[in-house]
Amino acid sequence: MTSAPDVAARLRGAAKATARRVGVAKRDTHTELIIEVPCAAALVQGWPSRGRRKIGWRHVTVLDPFVPSFVLDRSAIATVREVLSGFQPFAYRLARIDRFPGVLYAAPEPAEPFVAITEALWRRFPEYPPYGGAFDEIVPHVTLALGDEPAGLTEHVLERLPVDGRVEEVVLMMESPDGRWHAAERFALGGRAWPQS
Repeated sequence: MTSAPDVAARLRGAAKATARRVGVAKRDTHTELIIEVPCAAALVQGWPSRGRRKIGWRHVTVLDPFVPSFVLDRSAIATVREVLSGFQPFAYRLARIDRFPGVLYAAPEPAEPFVAITEALWRRFPEYPPYGGAFDEIVPHVTLALGDEPAGLTEHVLERLPVDGRVEEVVLMMESPDGRWHAAERFALGGRAWPQS
């Protein structure tokens, strides 16, 4: 059985392998495409904070790692926008939890639109497979906890299911040199332009 550190190591290894393949050496070049899942916040609302351990991510990963920031040009951005213009916004529900080894997650249903978006982008960016090619299957998920599962968290989440959400965009995230992440670009499904701030 694969432990959480093993899963994390596989993901880091895949990211590094992808970085080497495309000639990336700097930490501040890491980008990823995600779908934000704000409704997931309700699942861990009221859960007591214990130290610095993070509980409850709020996104589904689309492609990670993605094109390094220093080679991410207008052509790549235009390609992402073109691909996503072919998808319409859709509703989903977080109605159940499941597990990978060392990972507790909420499963969005239906999963098919999430998978279709990932596969469509992967076809246009074949050098950036999901999770760097570390896993054979695309399983959309919203991570709730990594590592040893906190006692009572499963029951806490189950009491708050189901929650509903809607996907209208995919977000390009970039990592800064200090390790913090920020949204660098938002791509509307269906091609609708978002107001510029």
